[in-house]
Amino acid sequence: MSLLRRLAEEGMTIVAVTHTLANVEEFCHTVVCMGRGGHLTFAGAPVDAMRFFETDRLGALFRRMEDGGPKSWRARFEADTTYGAAAHPDADGATATIARVAESLQVRGRRLFRQFRILTDRNIRLLIADRRTLIMAAAQSLLIGGLMGYAFGSFGQGLEGVNAKNALLLLLGLCAIWLGCNAASKDIVGELTIYQRERAINLSTFAFVASKFLVSAIFTMIQLIVAYLLVAVLAESIPGYFFEQLALLLIGSASGTAIGLVISSTANTRDQATTIVPMALVPQLILAGVLVPKLPAFAESIAKVAVSGYWLTEAMKSSFIAASGPIMVMNPKTGGLIAMTARSAGLGAFIVTLHAIAFFLIAWGVTLWRNSPRRQAV
Repeated sequence: MSLLRRLAEEGMTIVAVTHTLANVEEFCHTVVCMGRGGHLTFAGAPVDAMRFFETDRLGALFRRMEDGGPKSWRARFEADTTYGAAAHPDADGATATIARVAESLQVRGRRLFRQFRILTDRNIRLLIADRRTLIMAAAQSLLIGGLMGYAFGSFGQGLEGVNAKNALLLLLGLCAIWLGCNAASKDIVGELTIYQRERAINLSTFAFVASKFLVSAIFTMIQLIVAYLLVAVLAESIPGYFFEQLALLLIGSASGTAIGLVISSTANTRDQATTIVPMALVPQLILAGVLVPKLPAFAESIAKVAVSGYWLTEAMKSSFIAASGPIMVMNPKTGGLIAMTARSAGLGAFIVTLHAIAFFLIAWGVTLWRNSPRRQAV
């Protein structure tokens, strides 16, 4: 586009037919808009086109031309003495100050919801059509659930049993976060080219990221439920209240999905995203507070602020304590027995939910920033 603009300024006439309008405002002197049936609806500078169609971006022209039909826009254009001459503006016309027309919240909300619905339907259809991914996901759930259930077929007695139950809770929590993170880690970067093209014609980044989150989260939850039921059948038991633990794991999977979207929004390729996933999961394992019961003060502060695995494990331990009464564990300082403690399940679920929201907003913001037209030009 820069080359074509330079050739035009040197005296050559350049005519380009395009549906990708990201660079038109910056590089083109004149736009000619045609509605369905070949009706000329406007001819003039890009800034004048936005004023004429009463919109703040060129990408909305297609939708605006459908409002009332192309014949009415043609009649309006021919009757308007301001634009009727369709004279060629000077080179500076394309970069003049644009009088932005504010879009009402109601109209914006309807457009956002419609895009979200269309994108969600598209993502579901793509997922269902990918038989290989579905088969691998099913095998993954069966393998994880079957192996964990078999390994914890017997917890043992005394402190051995308590440690085994805590280990099972830790693995279930990490499994929930890992499944979500792994499923969503390639969602954004895998469709980056498509997103950039659709963004040029008025695609909402929020709708794009939200649809990815919803479909990946539901897909992960189905995987998790299959694995959880297998563990419940094969293992000696599920420590804590059965349905409460499942609900906590589903919330954890949503946080894992949001973490995966953050990875996908920052990665440049699908392979790079795959490489980053273990780096995001290691802190969830080490800082969960089970493998390392006495975390350094700074590490514990980080865990309380940003590690979903810490709060998910605390919530599941709380359910375990509530269902089984006082649970005695060894005091690492004295070697004696003390009652196991944990933060409340409600608090843990609330903070993991906040993490899911925060990571989702980060993924949305990074996607919007990295693919903004100004940054792309740089």
